[in-house]
Amino acid sequence: MDTMMKDDRQFVVKTGISTKAEEVEYAVNLEAIVYFLHEKVMEKVIEGKYGNGYARVFRLLKKRGPLVGRQISEYCLLFPKETDQIIQNLYKDSFLVLEEVGNMKFYSISHSSVLQLIVRQLFKIILNKCIVKQEFKQLVPMKEALNPEKKGAQELKLKESKLNSIIQELDYSLMC
Repeated sequence: MDTMMKDDRQFVVKTGISTKAEEVEYAVNLEAIVYFLHEKVMEKVIEGKYGNGYARVFRLLKKRGPLVGRQISEYCLLFPKETDQIIQNLYKDSFLVLEEVGNMKFYSISHSSVLQLIVRQLFKIILNKCIVKQEFKQLVPMKEALNPEKKGAQELKLKESKLNSIIQELDYSLMC
């Protein structure tokens, strides 16, 4: 427990000393866990939609806060043109917010837009999973109606295996 207490993310916090033989009580910090998972999902969505360079810029801005384009390029080890393109694409898709101070342009993460994207992505995944399960339920009566010797039974087995693999892929995408 002491190792978990030393973690910067503070998933476990000390609540105090109990009355029983001076035992220490711990509590799980659900707020920290939800925030951590939210950040990880945001990174995965950006990486899946755009690629590694975009995810690198996103992680940097999340960690460091508002930065100028030149600083982003230096920290991420990207070419300035590539960094400008990444920033413009993320800004165009409302993932970044532009803050102008004098003649300097600072970019930071727009948390509301990212959260909306996550909700849309999860909704699509859940909807696809429901559609696949509905198609799978329709296959079961058809499979029972056909004899194993008929040609159509083999096609149904193939479709059933494809549906099972799609369900496994969707489950995996929900877990990652």
